[in-house]
Amino acid sequence: MVQIGQIRRRAEGRGWDARLEAVLLLGVAAIFMANALAAVLEPHSFRSLLGGSAISRALRLHLAWWPTMVIAANDAAVALVAVAALGLRRWRRPALAWAGLWLAVAAAIKLTSVI
Repeated sequence: MVQIGQIRRRAEGRGWDARLEAVLLLGVAAIFMANALAAVLEPHSFRSLLGGSAISRALRLHLAWWPTMVIAANDAAVALVAVAALGLRRWRRPALAWAGLWLAVAAAIKLTSVI
C-alpha cells in the first residue's frame, strides 16, 4: 500500500518537473523569437551563414531570398507554440521536439560553414 508521504513526494516531484519544463519552454520561446526578429531585421547575416554552408550550397539555398523568411517564420512559430505549450500540456513534447529538430538543422548548417 502507498503511504501519504510517498504520494506527496511524487506530487512534489511532478510540480518541480512542471516548473523546469515551463522555464525551458520560456527559454526556447525567447531564443526563437529573438532569432526570428534577427532574421527579419538583419537578413544579411543569415544569408552570409547560408553562403558559407556546404549543405546550403549543395541545395543552392544561398542564392535564394526566401530561406531567410522561412527561418523567420519557423522561428516565430516555434516561439509561439512554446508559449502556448505553457498552458496546453499536450503541446509540450511536440514543441520541444520541433525546437530540437530545428536546432539540429541549424547546427548542421553552422558546422558546415566553419569546417
